[in-house]
Amino acid sequence: DVRDLLRTRLSLTDAGLDRVKRRGSLGARATVEPKLTWLQTRLDLDAAQLGKVVVRFPALLTKRVESMESTYDWLQTRLDL
Repeated sequence: DVRDLLRTRLSLTDAGLDRVKRRGSLGARATVEPKLTWLQTRLDLDAAQLGKVVVRFPALLTKRVESMESTYDWLQTRLDL
């Protein structure tokens, strides 16, 4: 279950989980877990930081990694990071 994944991996509270769920479908665990791994690795976040990102922007869990990758690369180039 995705809620269990978010609760254990990101230490989200019930309030945080409800906030994520209210903003849209969470999808399947098999699709969410790789996205969490990619976000955490690519953005160099610890679990608490990733939890804040997911609660603030739950729509990231519905994006394809390929789409996020191209956007991230574009932003890095555009912002000269």
